[in-house]
Amino acid sequence: MVIAMVLLVPLLWTTAHTETLVYPRLLESRADDGNFLLRIRGDLTLNLRKSSILAKDFVITSSTGTGSDNVILNGPELERDLYHDTEHRSSLLIRRHENGVEVRGLLNDKLRIAPAFLDERSDEDLIPHDVFTVKGRSSAFGNGNAAGELHNMIVLDNASFEAKNNSNCAAKFVVELCVAVGSTYEGAFNGTQDLVRYIATTLNAVALSFVEMTDPVISLLLSGIIRPQNKDIAGRNICGMALHEQISQNVCAADSRDSLYATAHLRESCDLAHCDIVLQLTSGDLAMQTDEMTINRHLRGLTFFGGVCTNRSAMVAEDKPLTYSGVRTIAHEIAHSLGASHDGENVTLPIDGYPNALNCSEEAGHLMRPDSNGDNMQGLSNCTKAQIKFRVSILPLSCIQVHTEANYSNYFYPGHNMTWETFCKTRYPQYQDVETHY
Repeated sequence: MVIAMVLLVPLLWTTAHTETLVYPRLLESRADDGNFLLRIRGDLTLNLRKSSILAKDFVITSSTGTGSDNVILNGPELERDLYHDTEHRSSLLIRRHENGVEVRGLLNDKLRIAPAFLDERSDEDLIPHDVFTVKGRSSAFGNGNAAGELHNMIVLDNASFEAKNNSNCAAKFVVELCVAVGSTYEGAFNGTQDLVRYIATTLNAVALSFVEMTDPVISLLLSGIIRPQNKDIAGRNICGMALHEQISQNVCAADSRDSLYATAHLRESCDLAHCDIVLQLTSGDLAMQTDEMTINRHLRGLTFFGGVCTNRSAMVAEDKPLTYSGVRTIAHEIAHSLGASHDGENVTLPIDGYPNALNCSEEAGHLMRPDSNGDNMQGLSNCTKAQIKFRVSILPLSCIQVHTEANYSNYFYPGHNMTWETFCKTRYPQYQDVETHY
């Protein structure tokens, strides 16, 4: 019997505030590698590199209580315009036009960018863009560490922490993610491709939080999106007086634990065993019932400690669509799922020999600080790196291996469950090298 931890991060209520109008300009493009320089404004020039976050055969699953329907999309085509800058932690969709570039996404941890809805252009006919911050109302707790008071211990009979006789010695771990979204979250987007590209941009930014990891290298792969056709995944609604908030009033929010367990159940019921982690994104508030009269909304995400590749490899995170507000929360919760606890906290660890995080001060402000304050929130402490390394070293090889083949056997029309590349190879078997363009 192994003890796992449910860990929380504090709440920030997000609103977008426009800071300035800019006219991005492409400065340099090197045809040999596809990288280029993009000048956003005088004090910010990005060295952008091509990103890859989507599985080649990207699956959209629509599930009901009685079954599911899968549609396979071309992952590389969907992420064709996705780029990143490691130094600035930028994750951007870049579309080239005759007279400029159209830019959407994250410039850094604080700044976002999107085309401005203006008719005017610069003297050189460049496209105007809004640069804005996603600001929030900080959690109103006294010592800046309310999250530390919200830890909960959950006993899991089937969490796989047992050390293996032979370490897998993995040099690289590609974490295969599946993302579940409800109808309210999805409704903020103009169609499926819009949704996929936004989530890809978000997770591309999340992946930059792990670039410091070596031995093993940690990367993310978004395998698919699940669209449950019922509302059970959102969790039951709980109401009560808001705890630790400036204005005491009766409020309602989704039960974070209920939502988390619903996500874990979705992994089992929808045959998502190939997903190392199933992440539910929600645009609503998460909360925890503290007693019969009060609820605590000072959290943005929830997961199981070290739950990756178990039947508890689930997490839930708040994200306000189109603002990328969930990037930090998702990165924080993924680190928890990969076996990292909060820096500086004395917690019960699952097995003997598991490294702790006591020697890494939360004051350093790394990603695994218990609250959302800090200047280095995307960086990993040495303790976090050691804990992730240990957890990965005892994962089964079946988890480490990448499952990239799409193999679904639901109710399809002929050819529905087939990629264009597979179709062409089937149609023209006499040709060995087949490429598809569409």
